[in-house]
Amino acid sequence: MKAFLTLAVCLVSVSAFARPDTTTMSCNAAKSKVNNAGSIVLGIGNQGIYDLFHSRRNACKHGEEANRAYVRTMDMKKCKVGFVCKDRETSRGSVYYSGVIRKCKDGQRAIFYETDVRNPDRQIQVIRTCKNGRYYPYKPQPTPRKCVEGKRGTRSMVNNGRFPGEDHWINVAAICKGGKYVAIRPLRLRH
Repeated sequence: MKAFLTLAVCLVSVSAFARPDTTTMSCNAAKSKVNNAGSIVLGIGNQGIYDLFHSRRNACKHGEEANRAYVRTMDMKKCKVGFVCKDRETSRGSVYYSGVIRKCKDGQRAIFYETDVRNPDRQIQVIRTCKNGRYYPYKPQPTPRKCVEGKRGTRSMVNNGRFPGEDHWINVAAICKGGKYVAIRPLRLRH
């Protein structure tokens, strides 16, 4: 029972951190996200702080009032993204969320979570690098596997027709040439 309760608490806190964060997107991206969804929960910079944003004034329940919502985005300090519903008696007309922009040192990298363009229900990890105190998209170069020139070894590889009569995945004898292993011949299992 304790394990189940711990798991439930962790899942609730993870879902709070998985919200799209306004400080990692442009003002236009935040506006379009709210307009496309109609109503969406967005994170507001500080860890775990989020609110429900609406694209229309009439989305609020009885006893609530629609207030203009301004958030901090990557390119603007005060960006109007839509409306939030607040209690009529404590309503102030507009709400400003001053999310903390992440400060960083030039060259530092960090992982951000963004909504996948092809599948809006999915979050993807994006590595960004710091320039002038802000994080910008960064695509790291793939690091090739280095080997010692002339070294022999065995590798598993997909048989793309080079070795006829073999299975789809095969083990091959390989030799290192130019920093990469090159297949020489397939290895046969002894029975």
